[in-house]
Amino acid sequence: MSKRSSSRKILFSISFGFLLAALSARAELSQPTVEKDEPIRIRSEIMTAKNAENQVIFERNVVATKGDLWMRADKMVVLFVPPPATSPAQRTPFALGSGSSSEIDHIDAEGNVDLKQGDRRAKADHAVYDQREDTIVLTGNPEVWEKSYQVKGKRMTVFLKENRNVVEESQLMIQNEDEETATPREGKKPSAP
Repeated sequence: MSKRSSSRKILFSISFGFLLAALSARAELSQPTVEKDEPIRIRSEIMTAKNAENQVIFERNVVATKGDLWMRADKMVVLFVPPPATSPAQRTPFALGSGSSSEIDHIDAEGNVDLKQGDRRAKADHAVYDQREDTIVLTGNPEVWEKSYQVKGKRMTVFLKENRNVVEESQLMIQNEDEETATPREGKKPSAP
């Protein structure tokens, strides 16, 4: 092989390497960036902060939203992750707006709970939203509707990101997509904002 042919191959390899690197960098830039978790917004008529217990209680006409998730209940208790401490004497209680950790551990909703996310709707007497697992556990006559089916059960776990439900002691009703699914409580689908 001649020097000239060898030089061309090396130059071609280097040029091809730069081209691949440039295309790779461009592809990485064009991919969507991962969004931070959506904030949770809660409104109610009454709010009580129990700083020593790391919780905030919302009562009367409580509505919580996170992205496309909407939840309504008579009462919601938001429990925050307590700040780390090495001993009980060093523990600093949560104080709303104090700059301490505002990471939510879970939200406990009770009384006439209605939920909506996309086409999926649910109702129950009690619901617990787990922030870390991104799940909602429904108890107390839970029901879920989505498109052409309605599911009832004793206990339901809704996996929000995975768009799936796990139902204990389930009853499933499948109907034509043209028909309207009625809830026994109100005689119609739960309303959302």
